[in-house]
Amino acid sequence: MPDTHAPAGRRPRNEATLKHTDLLGGFDYLRADYTEQTFPRHSHEEYLVGVIEDGVHDVWCKGEWWHASKNVVATFSPDEAHHGGLGDTDAWRQTIFYFPREIVSVAMDCADSTYSFHQPFKHSPETAARLLKLRRLLESGSDRLLLEQEVLQSVGQVFETMSNAVDEEKATGENELAEVRTFIHDNIQGAFDISTLADLSGFTKRQFMSRFQKKFHMAPYQYVMQARVRRARDMLQKGSSIADAVFQAGFSDQSHLTRNFRAIYGVTPARYIRQAT
Repeated sequence: MPDTHAPAGRRPRNEATLKHTDLLGGFDYLRADYTEQTFPRHSHEEYLVGVIEDGVHDVWCKGEWWHASKNVVATFSPDEAHHGGLGDTDAWRQTIFYFPREIVSVAMDCADSTYSFHQPFKHSPETAARLLKLRRLLESGSDRLLLEQEVLQSVGQVFETMSNAVDEEKATGENELAEVRTFIHDNIQGAFDISTLADLSGFTKRQFMSRFQKKFHMAPYQYVMQARVRRARDMLQKGSSIADAVFQAGFSDQSHLTRNFRAIYGVTPARYIRQAT
């Protein structure tokens, strides 16, 4: 039954579609209209490349607020924390691609480099149009050769014009919490405590908390919840049931998973499964 109280012409509230494709090893892509969606501080394991199609999306990252409007391209490196929501309009529409490091390495023909972006948001109608064309092709189920070609060319265009390769020696030096991170991901079903994580890091509890916050721009609990959501998403991609994903990712119950999954991706796990390509 239609909502007779909704303002005429207003877009549906928080309509989002998150899909997965197996092209070039696989990646997710999102198309969404949001009016009230608020994203908590989080990051992604993949490179995030997105387009604001309409409206304004306010995002905090790199220590300041950014106001992203139509034809602005969003770019975030793996583990780059951000959060945000509605800007100064009544809604915003966006397309986002979550590109794994492997796809970027193939597109840039550089397996040993990581990339940082000049800035998280840049007005670029040409690149925005290229990315929206890619999403429409993915939705249309076009020829696989054409799709793979478009993915690699689109990724190449974004990274050639908006990023810098990061010196691997410097990146390694900044990775002092690698053992803690590995421990969390390897034991995601279990319980964690500050003493264990601090001991793994080799720092005191106070030093560990400070360094962890500086490295990941979020506290350990928030990082663990995010890691659990990622594990659940990976399992759902591979055909696991929601119940199995809840258990294997270390959530207390299905509502706990649903609440955290939706907070980060804007859709529920059940809807993610239904929308899978």
